Amino acid sequence: MSLIEDDPYGIQREALIKASNVRSIFTPNRPINSVELFMGRKDIVKSVIEGLNTPGQHLLLYGDRGVGKSSLANITVTILDNSDMVDGKLLTKRCSSQDTFETISNELIAEYVDEPFLSEETHITKYKEEAGAKVIGIGAKLGNETQSSKKFIYSSDITPSNIAKLLKDKKGLYLIDEFDILEDDKDKHDLAQLIKLLSDYQSPFKIFIVGISQSGTDLTAGHPSVSRCLKEIKLERMMDKEIKEIIDNGMKKLSIELSEQVKNIIVNICNGYPHFAHLIGLKCAEEAIINNIKKITKGEFVQAVDNAVKDAEGTLKRLYDNATQNASETKQRNIQLILKACSTFNYDDFTINDIATKLKAYGHELSNKTVSDYVRQFTSDNSDSILRRIKRGIYRFNDPRMVSYIKMKENLLERDRLALKHGEI
Repeated sequence: MSLIEDDPYGIQREALIKASNVRSIFTPNRPINSVELFMGRKDIVKSVIEGLNTPGQHLLLYGDRGVGKSSLANITVTILDNSDMVDGKLLTKRCSSQDTFETISNELIAEYVDEPFLSEETHITKYKEEAGAKVIGIGAKLGNETQSSKKFIYSSDITPSNIAKLLKDKKGLYLIDEFDILEDDKDKHDLAQLIKLLSDYQSPFKIFIVGISQSGTDLTAGHPSVSRCLKEIKLERMMDKEIKEIIDNGMKKLSIELSEQVKNIIVNICNGYPHFAHLIGLKCAEEAIINNIKKITKGEFVQAVDNAVKDAEGTLKRLYDNATQNASETKQRNIQLILKACSTFNYDDFTINDIATKLKAYGHELSNKTVSDYVRQFTSDNSDSILRRIKRGIYRFNDPRMVSYIKMKENLLERDRLALKHGEI
């Protein structure tokens, strides 16, 4: 009896996987926090360290979703901290949609101020006797007046100017991740203004911003004067050799071997995104562990991809399913082939004619008008579709990670087509 048949709730399977520690080696669902597991991009890490170690300069790391920004930021500050190069406190903030400049500043106030106040004020508090007792104004000491009281910080006091004054002589590094999720551009502009003021004050305090964006301007709300003191680094997708490093390093730790054919397919699917290297690497390793094998070949790989598709991000699955389901078999296959064609271009923007030409190379000829009619079904001018219309006749993936998801699906579709051809399904 197999492990699966004798393990209806997956307990034995999970026990084997847990004992292997594989989910601490391949981590598709969280950023890397171990220098030992961080592969490639040493020049980028070096550039970030250089920027943070330059007086008056702060750092902005940006790029597409899934390219590894959070992992790189984590590893960089870990290297700095382990090398005793963080001058002062190391603080980290993971933003949510509820965050604002005020909530980001509150983290600093909590760390650097014993009591949250900026100034003191003097006022007189009188009291009178009632039934033999003294009735005293709130905050007053016994006597006829209060010499001074602390002015506490309210929302109206949390401004770039006031926070800069608070931090100008402080030492520390503040990592602010997922900064793009802030909804109000004013909050982004205020943080950019704070960075500029800290630089003007020659403060040793450093701010390191990380966020999803195509340009640094989007994350600073176009602040005109921050560029001289904010080093911007765009993190691009990984090179193929770096994706291979992730796979090879992880499998070596687990004493699992991949055939070169499987390795090359994984690299092609990943399209430069380390998230998918971790996701597929994890599923391949899990297949090896539960089947007690030391080498992954094409058969185990396809099963691993099937599991990876099931565990892929919900948004990618939803958009793909919305485009391909509820259609006749012929229309569904046409859509799948069109998406496959879109996923193979080595450039971001493409046209209907590009797609039709690629389909012809597959031996599947459709007119430009037919292709256009299909493409219209999963295209919009916003982010809630697979493709976005950039301008008339020009298209682009809304989420570039969709390319990898389509390639995973295509591997499974190819398996099913071969099985159908040989009468297996």
